[in-house]
Amino acid sequence: MSQIPVIARNILGLAFIVFGLNHFMPFLSFPQPDLKPMAEGFMGALQHKIPTPFDFKLSYLDIVKGLEVFGGFLLITKRFAPLGLVILTPIVINILLWDIFLMRAFNPISAGLAFLTLLLLCIFGRNFTRLFAGPIKKAEPEELISLDAPDPSPKTPSNPLVTPKASAPSTPSAAAPIQIKAPSATVDNTIDLDSKTN
Repeated sequence: MSQIPVIARNILGLAFIVFGLNHFMPFLSFPQPDLKPMAEGFMGALQHKIPTPFDFKLSYLDIVKGLEVFGGFLLITKRFAPLGLVILTPIVINILLWDIFLMRAFNPISAGLAFLTLLLLCIFGRNFTRLFAGPIKKAEPEELISLDAPDPSPKTPSNPLVTPKASAPSTPSAAAPIQIKAPSATVDNTIDLDSKTN
């Protein structure tokens, strides 16, 4: 059972890689079914090439086949398999609608691709649950909690009978030196004339 996702991813991814590359470099030949008038006109519109600024012509079907190759490569990698499903699922739905409304015939290849796609969507369903969760609500400024801000609420002891001890006042680690300024001695150099006359 644990190998079912791996097998399904590889089969679906390689199928789209082969079909996509075969459009650009035909190396496989498939019997072409008889297209009904509506399907033939639709296919002609898909294959109509228009000029591009890069000196080559490009059609709608070329872009679709390029997405098939890209989505197939993403699907065979486990890391980007959900993204590959996002790209390939609309293509598979388009193939089914082609067979139902335009060809009006049962195609076992498109039915097998649809089954593998549905199986992988169920397996990787957790990757898409966020799409149905709604928009993310923006938090209000007052709801934001700063980790650096101190807790304003006072901490009370768990036992109400025990009172917290008062913390002793902090004493400086080293007393600052006391500077004592000695009074400067003054020398009286005045001459007492009265004492000399006596």
